[in-house]
Amino acid sequence: MQDKSLNCSLISREESAAIKGFLIFLIILGHNSFFSSETRIGMVYLYTFHIQAFFILPFLYPIKKISWQRIRDYLVRFYYPFVLIFILLTVVNEIGETLNIIPENVSRITISKDSEIREFLLTLLNGNAFNIDYFTGLQFLWFLPVMFSMSILKDIFYDTRTNNGLKFIMLLLGACFFFVYFIFGLRAPYDDSIVYTLREYSPFALTHSLGAFYMGVVGLQCLKFSKNKVFTIVAILLFILGTFICFRFQHDGEVPIDDGIRWILLLVMPFSFFFIMYKFRNILGNSIILKKMGTYSFPIYIIHPFLLKICFALISPIYGVNWFIMLFVQIFVTILSYYIAKAIYKVNCLKILFFPKNWEEFQNLKK
Repeated sequence: MQDKSLNCSLISREESAAIKGFLIFLIILGHNSFFSSETRIGMVYLYTFHIQAFFILPFLYPIKKISWQRIRDYLVRFYYPFVLIFILLTVVNEIGETLNIIPENVSRITISKDSEIREFLLTLLNGNAFNIDYFTGLQFLWFLPVMFSMSILKDIFYDTRTNNGLKFIMLLLGACFFFVYFIFGLRAPYDDSIVYTLREYSPFALTHSLGAFYMGVVGLQCLKFSKNKVFTIVAILLFILGTFICFRFQHDGEVPIDDGIRWILLLVMPFSFFFIMYKFRNILGNSIILKKMGTYSFPIYIIHPFLLKICFALISPIYGVNWFIMLFVQIFVTILSYYIAKAIYKVNCLKILFFPKNWEEFQNLKK
């Protein structure tokens, strides 16, 4: 399968768009405060597989040789929007807090006033999710630096010119950081400060992206068995079992309190979920709605957190939180995010300013 992936795509454009549409809907749901208020375990359950699938999906596309042109394209596609939006949100958040329009952000970390400028500049370089949350009040931008570096690592790894020694080192480091970021997370067996330090001194979110890269490689290998009926049944049963364990043995709205079970779930759920999605990609690809959403998944990812925050601030004090409100907000924010994204793409200068596809398109901004 690896050789095949070097020459052609393992998924059609329509199927890819539909999967992106489905995943972005789940991401909006995971960020929906009405959903997490009604079912904490439901939100935590989503995080055992949904964002991980976005990192596996690019490994199904044709692999191209690494080059400075490719790196430049990734830079303007992923890292440039991160820098631009991070700066804008930091300014807006600072003004809002000063004028008491935006509630002061309660961050997981504390940065002294003397260190704020240094940490701000460092965050531009390392994409540290903790600092992103501190400066903007939102954490979602962490995804862009990780996707930037992961895309480069993917091209290097599958480039036929890359020697096996380097590939082995990439896999070894990737496996280590996969467990650090995606399995153990911020729980035992180590302290939060270890992850913070890794993020603080990893340019372009390199350590986090190594973990995402490893997950993509493993996910691609799992698809070798996509035509194996026994493997398919096992994958489906594992996902169903993982779902049952999450909801049946939850503790205070968290996945099972036993860390061993939690780690097994985080290890199994992403790959079984993606494998099932891939098996049923033809069905997903028939959905016009999912394909349309997937076409604008990137801008929708950027837009939806603001709409969700506004909805929660306006609706929850008046109507409270219930399943009907949650469903209404989910549908409303999904639809509105889609049409805002579509409107931005229709204004070429805005599309290029915020969401350039490659360096060649970005250069048109000067015209």
